[in-house]
This record gives sequence, structure tokens and C-alpha cells, in this order.
Amino acid sequence: MHPFLAVAACLQRRGHRITFLAPPVHEALVTRAGFGFRPLGTDAQYQAALDDPEMWDERKALGVVWRSIRPSLVATRDLVATLPPDEPCWVLTHPIALPLAALARTVRHDLHIVGGYLAPGNLRSCRDPMTVGPRRLPGWVPRRWRRWIWDRVDASVIDPVFLPTLNEQRAAMGLGAVPRFIPHLQGTADVSLTLFPPWFGRPQPDWPTGVISGVFPLHEAEPGEGLSQTLSDFLAAGDAPIVFTPGTGHRHASPFFASALAAVARIGRRAIFLTPHRHQLPPQLPSHVLWQAHAPLRALLPRVAALVHHGGIGTSAEALRAGTPQVVVAYAFDQFDNGVRVRELGVGEMLPASRATPRRLAQAITGVLSSRPRRDSCAAASRRFASDISLDALCDELESTLAHLPQRRQNNLEQTDDLVSRP
Repeated sequence: MHPFLAVAACLQRRGHRITFLAPPVHEALVTRAGFGFRPLGTDAQYQAALDDPEMWDERKALGVVWRSIRPSLVATRDLVATLPPDEPCWVLTHPIALPLAALARTVRHDLHIVGGYLAPGNLRSCRDPMTVGPRRLPGWVPRRWRRWIWDRVDASVIDPVFLPTLNEQRAAMGLGAVPRFIPHLQGTADVSLTLFPPWFGRPQPDWPTGVISGVFPLHEAEPGEGLSQTLSDFLAAGDAPIVFTPGTGHRHASPFFASALAAVARIGRRAIFLTPHRHQLPPQLPSHVLWQAHAPLRALLPRVAALVHHGGIGTSAEALRAGTPQVVVAYAFDQFDNGVRVRELGVGEMLPASRATPRRLAQAITGVLSSRPRRDSCAAASRRFASDISLDALCDELESTLAHLPQRRQNNLEQTDDLVSRP
């Protein structure tokens, strides 16, 4: 949510009127930032998705997300239909909601759609690094084999989940059926915006056309947001601890914390367990382990030895900014790809959650702590943030690109007419 809030704040300063369409749980955060808000779905639907253990299954997780937004397929269209028709309108959306934005074009043919890609793994590619679930394909695998692999993934995992309900809704609106979900998704946007820098995910020739390379728009601390006194005292009482977090929304992470507890006992390190869900931890923790429901990572990470986390892009980026070594314990979504990129940048290791035993986890932590080249790579990654383009420069490019879209569309139409009229 925070990357979209950062982009929205930049656009609002330029005079744009902003309305968020998001799950109700985010309403307070959005309105506090000064934006309009419309709920996407219900709180019950959102909570049901988080309560579903399949949310953290590498093959089934996308289906859980899709089922949670399926009742709201026309929500973007309904919101766009209420806006003044004489005002230019953009939709900046997470890629999984691009099909919803496409349906909104039935009420606004001039609607500009921007896909906001939070991580490189959200953009399908046959180029290196190509990660399919927990597997990073070797560089020698030919491109035609890679295309075949993606075709099989679509046929067996993606299309059976997404296409039936999407095409049912499209048919009800008089639209043609979508034959394949991912090509439809990546072909919908007028502009694709990467909310990560090129040094983390280099643009690829098989990405959608019109990609604008961006930055990590990270969360900035709000007034009064800092470390608790308990946490500050723990940090001051001994050597730098290891932080473990499976992500704020993970409600099924008891095995993660059990492995973490055993791993730090093996290597004799102190630890901080971050989760708002206390029931995932043992009732009693040893004195060298502290539980906290929340802590701002920007303030915490410079004071710890390493971060062990689920591989969410925001958490990965915070560790990169802080120069903190990482161990990514990946479950689903783009987490495997993020973990591969963390490893290939030399700043950490990646373990699939299914293989994160106490022994393997202890080995991975020891490895990232004991490597001088890895510490150097972490410092180099942190310095890269200073040379990234500013968010203002990114919004400059986005505004300029969208301003020229009508003329570009007209040129394309004229070229098509010219080709058709040739003898």
C-alpha cells in the first residue's frame, strides 16, 4: 500500500485529485494521508483471505487473492462512471487488478490505465533471472523451452483460476472472451510503471511496451513513529540481534517462528520476532528473544545484524536501504523472485519456506553474517538509493507520457488506416 500512497502524494502535490479504491482495512491510512477513499470489497472478504492458509501456498496463493476480489470485478468501472466526464482520468493499479480497469473502459473510452508493478516478478519474462515458483531456471535453458514452461504454468495454474469468472463478467457486459490471462493483464495498460529501480530489476525486451523505470517509494515514518522503549532497551542490552518477520498479514507462521527459535539457539544469537499475531509464538519466550507486534523497519534495521523475512518487496527494499544482510524465506507470489535477486545482488540468501528447517535456517544466517564480501555488497546496495531518480522525476515522466497518449493513439490509428487503404 505504501508505494501507491507515495506516488499519490507526489501526484496530489501537482494538482491531481486522488481517490483510492482499496480494501476497507486501509481506509484510515488513506484518509489520514488526505486522499478520497472507496472500499473494494468488504472487510469480511479481506479477512477471509488472510485467514486462508492457502494464501501462503506457492501454487494456490493467487487463487485466494482472486477469490477475494472476484465479487468486486466491476468496482473500478462503477467508480469511474461517477467521475466528471470532462475531467481527464487515470487509473493506477496493481497488476492483478488490471482486468478490472479494462472493464472500466466500457464507461470511459478515454480512460488512461497505468500498471503499477511493485516487483520484477510481477512482469512475466523469459529472460534471466527467470523464476518459476521456488525454481530459478539455469541460464542455459533455451528461450523456446522457457516459453513452453510459461505456457504450461498458464494452462495448469493461472488460466483455470482467473478466466472463468473474468470471461463470465465480460460476456455480461458484451465483451469478448479473454483467451489467456497473463497476456491480457500485461496488454491492458497504456503505461507500465515499475515501483523498483533498474538495478534491482533491469527492463527486459519481452516486458510490455511503454515501461517507465522507477524507484522504491518506501514508507517514511509518521510523526511519533519510533521504536518502543522495550525494544530500545533490548537493543542496548547486548549484541545486535537477528530480526524475524513473516509479514504483517501472515497468520499461519507458527512453523516459521519455531524454526527461528531453534535456529538462534543453535548459533547462540539474540532475536526479535515481529508479528501482530502473538498466537503464532510459544507462550513463553527465552530472555534472548523479544516479541514486538510492530516496529518501523527504517529505525530498526540499522541496529540489527540481519533480517529474516518472507521476501515481500517492501521488506526487501527496506533491508537494501539499510544495508542489512537478508535471509528470504519465500512462500508465494513474487517472493521467490525477490529472494533470487537478493541473492544475486550478493546481499543475502533465499530459502523456500518448505525447506526452512532449523538447521538450514541457522546455516543461512551464519553464512550472511560471516561473509565480508556480503557486507560490502550490502553497503554498496544501500549507496545505490542515493543515485536513484527522485519520485518527482518519476511523476514528471509519467505525466509527460500520459499527456502524449491521445496523439500516439491517433498516430497509430492513422498508420493502421494507411496500411488498410494501400492496394
